[in-house]
Amino acid sequence: VDGLNLQGTDCVPQCNVGTRRVGDSFVVNRSKISVEAEAERLYIWMSYENRSLPVCDENWNFFAAHVFCRQWSLSSAQNAGRRLLPYEGEVIREIKCGREESTLFDCAVKRGYETSGSCEQAFVVCNTTIPPFNPNICTAVEASSC
Repeated sequence: VDGLNLQGTDCVPQCNVGTRRVGDSFVVNRSKISVEAEAERLYIWMSYENRSLPVCDENWNFFAAHVFCRQWSLSSAQNAGRRLLPYEGEVIREIKCGREESTLFDCAVKRGYETSGSCEQAFVVCNTTIPPFNPNICTAVEASSC
């Protein structure tokens, strides 16, 4: 439902855009990529064999961040970095992108396994922020697919 106020409630998205509120952040699923949105930072997870794996790439850079922002129609990347995520298990270990890829899946992607109990999860801040990344509004991003 466009313009649904999320204060104190769960987000009920339109169409097949999966959005849910988790504490002070949102989890948004779209095109086999999901993000955890905290303020302007988007922490990235990728779907592989029906599992959502964190992108824990120690070499995460602006090339990959730009591809992500373009893929989600959020202009270009303003910032790219990593956070320490308590996690053990299979991860997306490396994403190497050039300048022309349309999606992160077009980039060279390697999986790995994290055994230390934490990983450095990739985040991006895009130049354009659109709902549902606004902390008070949930709006379907793919309304044209309804």
